[in-house]
Amino acid sequence: SGVQNDREFHRLPEGSFGSFATAGNTRYTRLAMNGIKLHLESARPEDWRPMLEIERQCFSLTDVFKPHQFHYLLRSPTCQVYLLRSGETVAGYIFGLIRRYSTPSGRIYKIAVQHDFQGQGLAVRLLTKMEQFFRRSGMERSCAEVRITNRSSQRLFLKNGYHLGERLSAYYPDGGDGQKFWKDL
Repeated sequence: SGVQNDREFHRLPEGSFGSFATAGNTRYTRLAMNGIKLHLESARPEDWRPMLEIERQCFSLTDVFKPHQFHYLLRSPTCQVYLLRSGETVAGYIFGLIRRYSTPSGRIYKIAVQHDFQGQGLAVRLLTKMEQFFRRSGMERSCAEVRITNRSSQRLFLKNGYHLGERLSAYYPDGGDGQKFWKDL
């Protein structure tokens, strides 16, 4: 997942959204972020440290990626990682995997937004961007697995057109149950 054109969020009145537009070769979208400009871009291998800090904020210890997992995924040809950045600050990220099964599907492997940036629609922007990547890559469906106890992630997927799939008993390493979500692209 190499560096691609920056996607920049420009300041608008709080709570307002713009739409995708083209400015030369760069596509951008708008989102109010209390005056902070956020760039939506492909992650680089050296971005693993700030993403690890967000992991530690957002996930239980058993669900936090280890450094070697970041290194592997950030270099994998079947993984795309996008993040929202303001200078050196990473506000959030999403990992997506390409799976070429009988029905080609993308998998939302992980999505997280730093606590200070939550509640402002950033997870939706990351999810939308990954779904666009999946479509361009020929994926017909998108899926995600979410802990049964993670109500905010479940709401995110349901509000964005995902449907409940099967319950995944003892899916997580600590024995926690998961819930599968699917969306036709």
